[in-house]
Amino acid sequence: MSDLPGILIVDDEVDLVEILANYLEDDFKCTVCSNPVNAINLIKENTYDLVISDMHMPNVNGFEIIELVKKERPDTPIILLTGNSKNDPIVQEAIAKGASGIITKPFNSPDEVLEYLKKFI
Repeated sequence: MSDLPGILIVDDEVDLVEILANYLEDDFKCTVCSNPVNAINLIKENTYDLVISDMHMPNVNGFEIIELVKKERPDTPIILLTGNSKNDPIVQEAIAKGASGIITKPFNSPDEVLEYLKKFI
């Protein structure tokens, strides 16, 4: 099943990246990374069809991930995970800087997340 679209999921919450990958594994080839510093190398060394990243992480934040993806892989959509509302100024700034979309935590349902992500592939 290597013809599945590849996504990178970056979040410092290990359980969250594993749960999200389990939700998506039938439809996407998931690479998970719970260390945002390591995610920088993954983005530089690999091509993904979609990057999903938490907004608030230690050492590297969502803005830095957006900037890196836009520099290294400008056509790759970036979806941010956040506990902030979609109307929060930080979220609006992320969209202005190049985030393609937002998924708010906690998720309502895995099916909704899956359908939302398919819009970007």
